[in-house]
Amino acid sequence: MIINLIYDAAAMAAPQSFRDGMQQAANELEAAFTDNITINIAVGYGEFGGQPINPNTAEANIGYTGNNTNGLGIDESYSTLRSQLIAHATTADDQTSVANLPNTSSLDGQSTFTISTAQAKAFGLISGTNTAVDGQVGMGTNFTG
Repeated sequence: MIINLIYDAAAMAAPQSFRDGMQQAANELEAAFTDNITINIAVGYGEFGGQPINPNTAEANIGYTGNNTNGLGIDESYSTLRSQLIAHATTADDQTSVANLPNTSSLDGQSTFTISTAQAKAFGLISGTNTAVDGQVGMGTNFTG
C-alpha cells in the first residue's frame, strides 16, 4: 500500500517537522498493509477541508468536502460486501468473522452499506490507483511532528 499525502497550502506553510511527522505515520501504516493500492489523503494544518479547526470546542466543527468519488465511499449491497469480505479473508480471525455473517440479503434489516473508497480499492471494486481523494485529515497547529 502507498499512502499519498496531499498537503494543502496551510500544511505546506507548516513547519517541516509537521510534514516529516505525517510522512513517518504514513510509512508505518504502509508497512502494516500489503494491498497493492494507493490511498490519497488530503492534509490540512490548523484546518480541515478549508475550515478552521476551533480549539475551543470538543465536538467536530468541520465538514468534509468530498463526494462519492472523492472520499465519502460507495454503496454496496450486503450480499456483495459479504462476498468481498469472504474473498479477502486471509487470516484465521478473518475467516472466523466472515463465517459468522449471515448468508442473507441484509444484515439487521440493512441491505446496503457504504464503504470507503480505500476499502473499495482493497476489494478491487475501483481502481487501486484511482487518484481521487480517499479521505482528509486536519491537524491542529500544536502538532509539529
